Amino acid sequence: MSINFLKLKEQFPANDIEWRVQRAGKKNEKVWALVLAYVTNRAIMERLDDIVGPADWKNEFTPGPHGGVMCGLSLRIGEEWVTKWDGADNTDIEAVKGGISSAMKRTAVQWGVGRYLYNLDAPFAKVSDKGSHRDSFTDKSGGNQKVWFKWDPPALPKWALPGNATAQKESPEGNYKNQTQGLKDKLKEEPGAAKPEAIKDTITKEQWCELNTLLTENNIKSGELCSVFKVAKPSELLISDVDSINKWISEEVDKQSQDNDSSTKHAREIEAYAKKIGVTITAVKRHMKVSKLVDIPADKVEALYKWIYDQVVTEI
Repeated sequence: MSINFLKLKEQFPANDIEWRVQRAGKKNEKVWALVLAYVTNRAIMERLDDIVGPADWKNEFTPGPHGGVMCGLSLRIGEEWVTKWDGADNTDIEAVKGGISSAMKRTAVQWGVGRYLYNLDAPFAKVSDKGSHRDSFTDKSGGNQKVWFKWDPPALPKWALPGNATAQKESPEGNYKNQTQGLKDKLKEEPGAAKPEAIKDTITKEQWCELNTLLTENNIKSGELCSVFKVAKPSELLISDVDSINKWISEEVDKQSQDNDSSTKHAREIEAYAKKIGVTITAVKRHMKVSKLVDIPADKVEALYKWIYDQVVTEI
């Protein structure tokens, strides 16, 4: 079964995001705090169960080289396990448990889970006496005294919530509209000027690297993508088409998954039939010139059943 990596990277609801204070201080007698956002471990595990499958992912933990915890997160891709690693220091509260939790979150980002949160600017928390969270900092300007304060997390921007196709601070379409509007305004000042042509911005190298990674991970050729979007080469793809490209890749991954499920079903049925008739699997694979039964094309299955039957009839 193919993994839809685009769905792994999708945004999470606000209640699946937790925040921690990165830095805090005091200015003009008012406390301020910069906070960072993370996906909860529960939400990460549910995302992996839903997209990858409960039996097709696993994690393991080892001590870090200089303390802390290392987490290895493995996904079953085809018939192989692929593992990515990251680590974290133990935390001040429940040190080992906190270190394991943080290491898991960091490693999940290696697979794209919650990676979009890295695009957030470090926002300020809402500090008030009615805050739902409590934290502290050392006030160096006040004799190194520990200052406690309460705070609430900020609201996530719209692009960081579910339902947005791309997790970017500013949509490419918005940039495109701003540029075209500027050109239109300039031409209005010139009597008799020709109507402006639409400005077509092509994707950046970074955007192509991300798209190409998705294509490679899902065995989709870049030529297929170019053909669908009617361009000669990837560098001609448009920023305004990025959302459509991501959607197309996701649909292709779903098709592959359905095809793989169908191939697996055919393989099991062929194996069962061959064993029942008394024909070895090796003989079937040799006849079809494949190394695995799942590689047998769907349009060859019916003819294969006849061939298997004919082997028994011939022997009789």
